[in-house]
Amino acid sequence: MKLKEISRTAIQSWSPAQHHPIYLATGTSAQQLDASFSTNASLEFFELDLSEPSLDMKSCGSFSSPHRYHKLVWGPFGMDDQGHPSGVLIAGGESGNVILYDPAKIMSGQSDVIIAESDRHTGPVRALDVNPFQTNLVASGGNESEIYIWDMNSFGSPMTPGPKTQPQEDISCVSWNRQVQHILASASPSGRASVWDLRKNDLIIKVSDHSNRMHCSGLAWNPEVATQLVLSSEDDRMPVIQMWDLRFATSPLKILEHHTRGILAIAWSLADPELLLSCGKDSRILCWNPNTAEVLYELPTSSQWCFDIQWCPRNPAVLSAAGFDGHIDIYSIMGGSSQAQNQRQADQISNSFGNMDPFGTGQTLPPLQLPQTAAPPATVNPLKKPPKWIRRPVGASFAFGGKLVSLENPKPQQPTSHLVHISQVVTETEFLKRSDQLQATLSSGRFVDFCQEKIDTAESEFDKTVWAFLKANFESDIRSKYLELLGYSKEELALKISEALEKTSEDPPKLDVPPPTSLQPLPELSLVPPADTPETAFDLIAAANLQPAAMMDLNCTPDPETEESAEPDGAANSELDENMGLCLTEEDVGEKQDEDEIPLNEEMTPSVELEETSAIQTPAEIPPPVPTPAGGVNLSISQDVDGLITQALLTGDFEGAVELCFHDNRMADSIILAIAGGAELLEKTQKKYFTRTHSKITKLISAVVMKDWHDILKTCDLQNWKEALAAVMTYAQPEEFSSLCDLLGDRLEASEDALLRSQACLCYICAGNVEKLVSCWSGTQDGRCPLSLQDLVEKVVVLRHAVELTQRSGPAAIGILLVEKMSHYASLLASQGSLSTAITYLPDNTNQVAVQQHRERLSRALGQQATAAVTQTQRASSQLPAHQTQQLYNPPQSAAAVPAPGPTPASAPAQPQYYQTVEPPNLM
Repeated sequence: MKLKEISRTAIQSWSPAQHHPIYLATGTSAQQLDASFSTNASLEFFELDLSEPSLDMKSCGSFSSPHRYHKLVWGPFGMDDQGHPSGVLIAGGESGNVILYDPAKIMSGQSDVIIAESDRHTGPVRALDVNPFQTNLVASGGNESEIYIWDMNSFGSPMTPGPKTQPQEDISCVSWNRQVQHILASASPSGRASVWDLRKNDLIIKVSDHSNRMHCSGLAWNPEVATQLVLSSEDDRMPVIQMWDLRFATSPLKILEHHTRGILAIAWSLADPELLLSCGKDSRILCWNPNTAEVLYELPTSSQWCFDIQWCPRNPAVLSAAGFDGHIDIYSIMGGSSQAQNQRQADQISNSFGNMDPFGTGQTLPPLQLPQTAAPPATVNPLKKPPKWIRRPVGASFAFGGKLVSLENPKPQQPTSHLVHISQVVTETEFLKRSDQLQATLSSGRFVDFCQEKIDTAESEFDKTVWAFLKANFESDIRSKYLELLGYSKEELALKISEALEKTSEDPPKLDVPPPTSLQPLPELSLVPPADTPETAFDLIAAANLQPAAMMDLNCTPDPETEESAEPDGAANSELDENMGLCLTEEDVGEKQDEDEIPLNEEMTPSVELEETSAIQTPAEIPPPVPTPAGGVNLSISQDVDGLITQALLTGDFEGAVELCFHDNRMADSIILAIAGGAELLEKTQKKYFTRTHSKITKLISAVVMKDWHDILKTCDLQNWKEALAAVMTYAQPEEFSSLCDLLGDRLEASEDALLRSQACLCYICAGNVEKLVSCWSGTQDGRCPLSLQDLVEKVVVLRHAVELTQRSGPAAIGILLVEKMSHYASLLASQGSLSTAITYLPDNTNQVAVQQHRERLSRALGQQATAAVTQTQRASSQLPAHQTQQLYNPPQSAAAVPAPGPTPASAPAQPQYYQTVEPPNLM
């Protein structure tokens, strides 16, 4: 497609590739005249601005010259440090002149634009070329086999490549080799080409066609293969381009035949060795692939011949063609439309008449409108193959599984081959190392060693504690190990208790037995009738204030042998009564206590009510005490509290007896009687006791006895979370153990203290709650780092195997958050190339589409055989191995929790057993 055009009959040369913007230098062509038959000559510079839609090129400077030119070459010499910012323009004149111009000075309008000039040649200088390696060297060719090598640093003394060839003839073109800097080639119209070695200063080879019909008009070296060159023939009888390889110089390597008349010029693209331009007398401009002799592209041109054609060094898709019709056209080989060119021609016709009627009417012509029925603009087909500067010299792309696929073009002078390299890229070496260790642990089942290694290498105390708790899941007595980690060792506790008992036995405390206190009369019960005389009144008062031991004479007759043993028991009971009384006096009893208290007058049995009216007699009627025989029991029935308790016990009214004991602050008696009254009465009595008793450990004792730990966990101070968790370890039943640990963990996780929030992970480990562990860990750690995710996965995998081992069940259902983490972990493994390991971490029991797609992708990447092997591995790992029976904690049952069916003989006190060995229940 045509981009620009210049109306000049001139030869041309593009600015060097290092120069920006792009300029095109034109010089008046020798032995040609334009339509005005002007004999003036000049040098002009035009800027190539492709952003402008018009076809005109902006002129940036000109210089009137007395010379006409056969050849122009623009080299980069002096652009770096020689004071020529735009390089040097070398011109070959028709009088044997070789002239060096400064383009920068011409474009700036200066007069001293000539750098150097020499007329060493005896005839016109038709051939020029700049050495691509040493830009200060210029080769020129003229008549009589004259070839000179000019050094622009010392322009006055040129060199010759060797002796002149014989017979002498004109030099039509010269060209430096593009790979070897000291090799120069020259060609003559006779069809012979000579190759010179400047190191030897001699001719090394001659190339010529055996038919002797070649009239050489162009010479060009292959940009990549140093030994290959092409020659073009101007003879209409042989309009061909011959491709020669100097290693086999007996005959042409390729012959390009598509022109119908002689070829006037050729140009080999430096950007793509598979693009060769040629223009001929058949008015065609063809773009060849010299390796295949195929025409890749034909430019649309006018009907005039083109005598010079050149590639733009900076923009490899642009080329220029100078024609005998007085135009220099700028084309692009990337295709396009000729619509702009047609509009340009129409505008030129309109401008020629100045918008006036050519028939003399003087009327202004309307804007020219092209016929709407005209044929659609011709669209030029693009190249048959993309040029090299568009093709990737190298390419790389990442594939699934961390694979890197790379490609590269073969080196020059090598046969074309398609090379694709596939390599594995690993960026997270530490991540893969730890993943392999975890996989090895899963295969061997040595979780205890794995946890111990993590404890030894942990960087923080919290990590050590977490791994210690995880390791405890594989111990024989899990809860006992948890208690030790919380700071409660049963060995240390037994030692402390033993020391305390020894100290107590050596120095028994002195108990101050308080004097017996009198009971106040029961409300709404008149136990003493009014007295008739003062003496009787005092007797009645004395009778009503008898001590409990005298009113309820249940003791045996004093026996000398048992008298001493009875005294300590009485002292202990007195101390217990005193302590119970202190518990009541230290705290105020609320309204709930009053509501729970059962009034005695409403719950008195009928036998007691009958005795109220007739039991108490005057002092004269009270019979004297009858002595009881030795070893007997005196069941004294009186109307005080002890008498009423006696009557209630004789009639089997345990509830009434318990209420009387509560009323008299005899807590121990009430608990003992409630045990005999059955489980329901015992539970009711325990609740009433804890309602009326308040101390620092009342709630703890209540939770231990009532087996209700929810209130403790909901209301305890979070700073004492270790104590709360230890209580759960000791007393919680297997079926509620996990929920209680989760309850404490939820409270810790909701705390504003970051340290307490992190401790919630320990509660979730004890509960075996993997999902909440993941949620808590994600909230306190950075999950974006691969190593941080590896830490989480290690804990999750170990905890899941511990839960499966303890519960003797298959894998539990996986939550959404855990599925997300595991899927991300599998993706990281896959990106590092561990595909077989990655597929084992994808959850099975989930229906998420993303996970299923990821599994299918991994399966396809592994192949059918690998997929089957992975499936078998998963099935084998899901089958739990046989392990020895684990010993789990079973909280001891309190003796008061099960009512005795009847009185049993007292037995020797047994050593308290804190831990029992049982078969593993469904704990976690």
